[in-house]
Amino acid sequence: MRITEAVKELIDVQGYDWLDESYSDSIPDSVVASTDTTQMLITEVTSTPEDFANNTFTSVYKEVRINIYYKLDFAESVGDVEIAIMKLFTVNGWVVSETKPPTTDPSTDQVFSTLDFGKTNSL
Repeated sequence: MRITEAVKELIDVQGYDWLDESYSDSIPDSVVASTDTTQMLITEVTSTPEDFANNTFTSVYKEVRINIYYKLDFAESVGDVEIAIMKLFTVNGWVVSETKPPTTDPSTDQVFSTLDFGKTNSL
């Protein structure tokens, strides 16, 4: 299973009531411009071999990026949502690599957040 699909499953089983849909790799063209739903996009950022020994590697560091596009009338605290996602990942063995402050898209007035998480998997 690809790392983005595994992360999508981790998110989906949480049953977040604020999240309308999550996608791995890309958001379908039919909904990409929607501002009346909260969408999450999960993409792979890096995949780096680690822990070299005997001319090979024994683990791989994977990093994913979570972009959350909040609907225009989003009623929850964006900060609380980000903290919940960060806690979910850290409890599941991930490290918070980077977070960027919520930003407003000037063309749609839609707020979005970006969070990166990394994890080393032994082979």
